[in-house]
Amino acid sequence: MPISADSAEGVDGPGAPGRPPIPVETTARPSRARDLGRARDLGPDVTKALAIIAVVLIHAGADSDWPLRFCVPVFVGIWSYYLELSLIRADPCKHAAIIWKRFTVLFAAYAFWTVLYVTLFNSFSEGPPTPWKSIVNSWIGGYGWPGQYFFIVLFQLLLLSPWLRRVERLGAVAYGVSIPVMLAAPYLIHNFGVFEVLERRTLFFWLPYFFVGVRLAHTRPSELLAQLSLIGLATTVMLCAWQNEILEPHGVVGVELYFSPCVALMSLCILVLTFRESGSSSLASYDQSNWIKVACGAISLIGGASLAIFTVHLLILRLLDRIALLDDAALPPSAVVIIEASVAIVGAISVGKVLNRVGLGVVVGMK
Repeated sequence: MPISADSAEGVDGPGAPGRPPIPVETTARPSRARDLGRARDLGPDVTKALAIIAVVLIHAGADSDWPLRFCVPVFVGIWSYYLELSLIRADPCKHAAIIWKRFTVLFAAYAFWTVLYVTLFNSFSEGPPTPWKSIVNSWIGGYGWPGQYFFIVLFQLLLLSPWLRRVERLGAVAYGVSIPVMLAAPYLIHNFGVFEVLERRTLFFWLPYFFVGVRLAHTRPSELLAQLSLIGLATTVMLCAWQNEILEPHGVVGVELYFSPCVALMSLCILVLTFRESGSSSLASYDQSNWIKVACGAISLIGGASLAIFTVHLLILRLLDRIALLDDAALPPSAVVIIEASVAIVGAISVGKVLNRVGLGVVVGMK
């Protein structure tokens, strides 16, 4: 889930053991120091910013969105990374309290937006009453609104994290089982209906990313692994079009895209590259160059507001669809998608700040 690093208990501060400390502005005026808090780490912020932009583009109707599907897997990996950091920095007797606090924060956002979007996207005045099975399975079970399933996945991973962290320590066994299950998902769902009811909301398909996030919290990727990941990332991006031509004729589309080989490898490579230099670069590192400082500030703003964008952008897109300002514009469809996505991102950040100002920051990850 798009959880900002600085909104989670026990996440901020120096890097994990063995990592260089995150630089902070020691010469800032007291008021500015209070505003900055701790310097944000640009590595995760860049990845979160790119991922949340990809989410909005997908929901805005981007064509050929295979390369954008890295978004949810990397959010799972980054989320598990910061969860693991918060746990290894805390006394073991406090782990249950940390997990419960994170669960309540997640549930507050899930409940608020589920009530709003289920009310907005469904008609209650026409037709027979909705069966309880549909309410549980769809409205509150992960398909009540685009992206709701992500909360369901995180609930499972979070509540089972004490045991899943132990499984990750098994190393090759953990990855040797979880990765084949994830890669087999499109084939099993399409041809045999296995997991068809659960689909993307079951934790089994996301375990590799959870495990990688946990591992990266303990060990910085080597230079060789980073170089291999860069090569793998470039290769998978180029192969996405080829994979599309091979799988789409066989009906492997939609939900299964997240578990395709190219998307899986792309996401794992991005996670390795994200945390290769994590902790060594921050906004404070670029004070001498104004334009870089502005760019880094924008990245930090989008990355830090990823949960707000994730939850609010659907509301903005729905509003744009209702007013239909661009319907008659002589613009190519891709341009319309980019414009609407940009407006949705800016609008979502603004709404998030308003909600935070009125005391509802918890539902957008700003408190």
